[in-house]
Amino acid sequence: MEFGSKFVYLQGEDDDADVITLEEGGLKKASLDLKRNEEDGDVCMLDILDTAGQEEYSALREQYMMTSKAFVIVYSIDDKNSFQAALDIHTLAKKIKGTSSLSAILCGNKSDLESERQVPAADGEKEAKARNMAFMETSAKTGENVTLAFEELIRRTMRTDIEYRIAVLGSGGVGKSSIVIRLTQDMFLDDYDPTIEDSFRTTITVKGIPEHKRLKVSDTYGPPLKSVRRGLSFKSLLSDTFGRKNKQKKKVNVPPAQTVNRMPSSEVKSHKTKRADGNVILVSLGTLENDPKIMTGDAVSCCKCPAILSHVSTVTPSSSGDTSKQTWTCDFCDTKNEVDVSDEEIPKESQVDFLEVASSEQGTEVTLETDKPVSRAGEVIYCIDVSSSMGATTALPKLQAEWFALRRGTVSSVSRLDCIKQAVQRQIDFHEIESPEKKAGLVSFGSIIHVMCDKKTRVEHGYAANDLDKLLALGKSLAETETIKPLNENAEALHDQVSKLSLAGSTALGPALALSVGFLSKTPGSEIVLCTDGQPNEGIGSLPRDPGFYDKIGEIAQKQQTTISVIGIQTGKEYELETVSKAAAITGGTINLLSPHELSHKMRELMQDAIIATGVEITAILHPYLCFVSEKTEFDKKSIAKCSLGNVHKTTELTFRFQRKEEFKNAEVSGLPFQIQVRYTTKDGRTFLRILTEKRETTSDRNRMETNLNIPVVGAMAMKESAAQAQAGDVLGARLNLSQLTG
Repeated sequence: MEFGSKFVYLQGEDDDADVITLEEGGLKKASLDLKRNEEDGDVCMLDILDTAGQEEYSALREQYMMTSKAFVIVYSIDDKNSFQAALDIHTLAKKIKGTSSLSAILCGNKSDLESERQVPAADGEKEAKARNMAFMETSAKTGENVTLAFEELIRRTMRTDIEYRIAVLGSGGVGKSSIVIRLTQDMFLDDYDPTIEDSFRTTITVKGIPEHKRLKVSDTYGPPLKSVRRGLSFKSLLSDTFGRKNKQKKKVNVPPAQTVNRMPSSEVKSHKTKRADGNVILVSLGTLENDPKIMTGDAVSCCKCPAILSHVSTVTPSSSGDTSKQTWTCDFCDTKNEVDVSDEEIPKESQVDFLEVASSEQGTEVTLETDKPVSRAGEVIYCIDVSSSMGATTALPKLQAEWFALRRGTVSSVSRLDCIKQAVQRQIDFHEIESPEKKAGLVSFGSIIHVMCDKKTRVEHGYAANDLDKLLALGKSLAETETIKPLNENAEALHDQVSKLSLAGSTALGPALALSVGFLSKTPGSEIVLCTDGQPNEGIGSLPRDPGFYDKIGEIAQKQQTTISVIGIQTGKEYELETVSKAAAITGGTINLLSPHELSHKMRELMQDAIIATGVEITAILHPYLCFVSEKTEFDKKSIAKCSLGNVHKTTELTFRFQRKEEFKNAEVSGLPFQIQVRYTTKDGRTFLRILTEKRETTSDRNRMETNLNIPVVGAMAMKESAAQAQAGDVLGARLNLSQLTG
């Protein structure tokens, strides 16, 4: 549990509103006098995209290749094929940029693996020279030459301002991500997942930039790129997003000669909005994956409110004279509770777990050696639309077409179904390597529904097409006869089934989804990935006739701890997917609307954010002097908030905003308690109650509160609120909300 400030802010009378100035026109920047700084070097702000290999399309990579000033092209010295791919990538980059001259450096990474070398350094140097690239061998593991490689690249790149957009390219497994992390965070992550594209921002100082690489320019000044950085902490992301210096980055003083002067915009408007404060709580549920700190005994609850005895509680001898009893005065409601607890049963830390159920009702196995439950990961069903509209073709983006032309020959277009098939095939490959015990199956739907586990089964659903209960029952009965096997036993069969998917008429999306939910009814922690491009038009859930089906199926799936995620394909008629996506919203799944070419990338990203706990229920408790501020009426102005999340992933986070209640504005208090209760079931079937408790000092001094702001936490709340405002059409409100932090 993290807070937006070291102090709980008890707002003063001057905090009703603050004037925020928003600039409605474009900003201009004056000419930059980028003179050489002989003593300290030149400050360079690097905006780096770490790409995820070339084979699949990524809109973000295409944007960076079009607009990047410079390129780091990486191969691994122990992989000859990656060397040839790097040379092909250089050719591709020149075609995409439409130039014969490219600012680039060829990096032979993993120089620490000398005994496994397949590519001589002389070959790398020769090919780089022939292509007018710089060359350097690097080791992300030891850090050797990593910073020097980027500095050399900067010296070869035209300096129009202090910002350099750089794309890091190369085939899979060559260490692109590790190089970027070594540069920006000065660390080596041996187990870093290289398959997700990330954007980084960092600042370095470079000496020796040639005079002929400097220009004076005058153009439109736009905001810097702000993009998601996965794999590091949320604090790192928000630190970059809101301009707060990351602790790993060196402080750099920008020389006055490089200061950017912004010219006044043509139109400036002033708006009033509530001033920002640090009264925010952030709970990262990804920690549920960690081993619990199990307490002795059971949780001790207050007899009047939901609060539980914690490390901030005071337990005294009972006033009744009974030496076997103690008195605990509740930290929240001041109720005196007679309790019988030993010293070992009183929490000593801010986070503790109580074991409530030793094993799941699903029959979790216990080993004789450890007496610990054996993990049974949930299953995943890819529910794939094969209706006739999935046969529509779309032209390949320029980047992908050029790459395929280099590696495979000319390929100009691809069907939506082909994109889906490629994406699922890659998911099967990934899970077969990374989690071979993962159980995966397919359900395809057009006018006919097929269930594909270890074999292909046609489902006769016509009699039940408009009856939810019958479809659920049909799915349950299929689960008894159809076995979803682990990928280490079934991958080859699944590959074959996916490759043979073919078009089949209308769109029985509703029946297929209901059948899939029924199939997974006895396997908590499972997922359904629904891939579709069109309007449901056969059976239950057909639109516009039956929109309520998606609320019902979402509630059923949530209750049985099944997550539904929707990957919608862009067709220009996406309004139907808003209704279909209600099921995903209810179960805590993700909703993505994508170009067909981005499916493979997004599905992999989705599957790598694994479910870590199921049946998650949250109770958040404030002191009665405080209340939650929420758009949800069941939480707003209340001191206790409860919600059911179902399945949660590594990246799941909750944020709460709170404030002092008006009726207690004159109350004097030096500290206030907070408690978050998380009931959850682990993948091995055990159910725990996690208690997070903190006591925070209060202040009515705004300067004191602001001096101790936790920007990542406050920023997370602001982003969440602004996103909701923008989605509701309140764009101005969203901008005002963010401007309190960035303005």
